[in-house]
Amino acid sequence: MLTVAYQPNHRYRKDWRLLMKESVDSWFATINYFDTHLKNL
Repeated sequence: MLTVAYQPNHRYRKDWRLLMKESVDSWFATINYFDTHLKNL
């Protein structure tokens, strides 16, 4: 199953660095969730 981590809106229209940081943080949260909850299946 593929999941799409957070889809950003236009809050950071002027600064793409904040957008990237939020996207990366959400991907790490997604990876950690699957690592924690699905590793023992």
